[in-house]
Amino acid sequence: MVIIENEKYKELLMNSDRFKDIVEYSRDIVYFADSKGNFTYISPRISILGYQPQDLIGKSPFELTHPDDVAEAQRAFDRTLTAGEYSPTIFRLRRKDGEYVWYEDYRSTVKKAGSAFHVVGILRDVSRRIQGKQELDFKNVLLEAQAATCPEGILCVDHNGRSVLFNRRFGEMWSIPDNILSSKNDDKMLGCVLPQLSDPDEFINKVRYLYAHTDESSHDMVRFKDGRVFERDSSPLTGGEGEYYGRIWFFKDITEHEKAEDELEARVTDRTSELEHEVAERKKTEAALKERMREMEILNEATIGREIKMIDLEKEVNSLLVELGRGPKYRVL
Repeated sequence: MVIIENEKYKELLMNSDRFKDIVEYSRDIVYFADSKGNFTYISPRISILGYQPQDLIGKSPFELTHPDDVAEAQRAFDRTLTAGEYSPTIFRLRRKDGEYVWYEDYRSTVKKAGSAFHVVGILRDVSRRIQGKQELDFKNVLLEAQAATCPEGILCVDHNGRSVLFNRRFGEMWSIPDNILSSKNDDKMLGCVLPQLSDPDEFINKVRYLYAHTDESSHDMVRFKDGRVFERDSSPLTGGEGEYYGRIWFFKDITEHEKAEDELEARVTDRTSELEHEVAERKKTEAALKERMREMEILNEATIGREIKMIDLEKEVNSLLVELGRGPKYRVL
């Protein structure tokens, strides 16, 4: 709290070169106000809003305050005067062109003879901070909306591995009671999760590994004792400059997909066996056919040889008959 014992000291302070250097080169707006809240002094930095100090001397800062913020700003000013409270207050001030800018007001009482008679304050432009907060709030609302409508289970943890956000689907998939979810007690949540798993040690070891290796992403399967299968994906949550904020987990129930794949694989295996059997039988048939054809060729060759011999014999008989003066008996081509 700033205390100025008398008006003469205040005047000396405000006229000192050191004081002028501080307030004139400061990026903040420095002001004095009386017990009614009217400006008795305001630094040249007020020009950032389009005003000159003389434009505002004797006027109330609440004349520049956004109508929605006047009541809270007035209450904060009164608390400073009556109770000496000097907690910062954030409100919007109107520029000369009509636009509003977010400022944070740091106030303290200035006393004379033990009684408060005016206030000294510093106004700091916090527009970027407010805009950043609004953008962050919007992103949080958007994330929560996406999480609420997402068919996958979602869990977000902070940089210490503590649960900060999850959707209803997450609780349903892991059969975690609402009272444990709302408590965000990680030990109790794990107490519901681990007994369901086929390999709880592998599950928790993977979690600890990723918490220790904050730059790594992950994709794997989680198998349950009851036959269910979850697909588990995890990625780090990092800022624009690489700062680590935490980790997000996605869980997708792929039990039916896995069953369909197993059934398809079984069908493929069965059909493959059938085809292999058919091929084997076909090869046997082809081998038998080839053997029969070979036998037919041998028989054919034997038959042709016998016919040739018969022809030769008939020719010899015909020749003998001719020599005996008789006609040939066989007609030979």
